[in-house]
Amino acid sequence: MNFILCGLPKSGKTTVGRLLAERLSWDFVDTDQLIEDTYQTQCSELYQAKGELEFRGLEKRAIANLVGLKRTVISTGGGSLMDCENRAVLIRLGTCVLLKMSGFLKERFDPIPPYLDRHSPEKSFLELAVKRKPFYEEVANRTILVGNLTPEAIVQEILNG
Repeated sequence: MNFILCGLPKSGKTTVGRLLAERLSWDFVDTDQLIEDTYQTQCSELYQAKGELEFRGLEKRAIANLVGLKRTVISTGGGSLMDCENRAVLIRLGTCVLLKMSGFLKERFDPIPPYLDRHSPEKSFLELAVKRKPFYEEVANRTILVGNLTPEAIVQEILNG
């Protein structure tokens, strides 16, 4: 059994994942951190330097390496579910929990990441949300509207199942 946290960038996957793993006394894995550890570079820099297609390939390899994990909370990259093979791996790994944001929270995006239009970050974020929504919903066993919930409250929602 594992918990897989998915959702848009800055939805709290890593923060909630660490707390949930601690609460369960399980391991914690962040797929973005796996990539950064492997390539000794921030994901945002890899994304800019290599482009989205190559970055998604790095992400795919990181997710493929998760097969066989048990009693682990896994935080996925925001775009990792765009790939059907990633979705299949994650579905087989455990319970997928979608941390759903109600909108663009400007304070969470400072500086503006490379996947958002710097001139219109809110608009590009909403476009991203629409594009990714069906993929998140395909894998999600549960959806939690994070809204103004604290990370601790989100963990409790997950545990209350």
